Amino acid sequence: MATYRTVWAWLVTVVGTLGTLTAYALRPTDQFVAVAVTGLSLGACAGCLFDLRNETVTVKSMVVFGFSGTIGLLALLGLGALFGVTAVLGGVLLVVLSPWTLSTAHRLLTRRLGVPDQQQPPPVHVPDTPVQDLNDRELIKAWRASSAALGWVGSDDNWLSLTRRRQEYLNEIERRDPRGFNAWMASTPDMDADPSGFLFHSHKTDSGTGDQ
Repeated sequence: MATYRTVWAWLVTVVGTLGTLTAYALRPTDQFVAVAVTGLSLGACAGCLFDLRNETVTVKSMVVFGFSGTIGLLALLGLGALFGVTAVLGGVLLVVLSPWTLSTAHRLLTRRLGVPDQQQPPPVHVPDTPVQDLNDRELIKAWRASSAALGWVGSDDNWLSLTRRRQEYLNEIERRDPRGFNAWMASTPDMDADPSGFLFHSHKTDSGTGDQ
């Protein structure tokens, strides 16, 4: 999945860049600006909705989604001038084949059908210990356990509870090791990837929650 994500990201980058440049060259300036503002607004709203799953809204999500929405609409505007409806169909296809869409669809289908992912380990226990009381090793282990548990959640309520718990893990990891956390996120990790290679190496916390 990591290789597929990289290839897809590069493809989207190339298509988005070419489409935006084409829109700038072929479309009137006022139309270009109007579409850019619309894309930014829609993307920012999508970022808010994405974050609200965890009952929190971050500026980072609004910026990322806003930028993506802007480039996406501008690319459709530019490529649409050249290829018409084919450009729209191509854009829809890119969204449908995105790693996020595929992984989400797989997760939802697995949950609805009650069929566990054969590549995931058997159900594991996600500790309910407060995240502040976990040492670094236990925190990483709990995060990975929650990733595996996603494939075994049987109800929407449990799914929401687990999602909130995972957000708590991420917040605590970022608090303890912001530099390692940023490096980990920059690697666009798989959902169940082991973050040990990025975290808690350059420094340890002195608050008593780190490894002893």
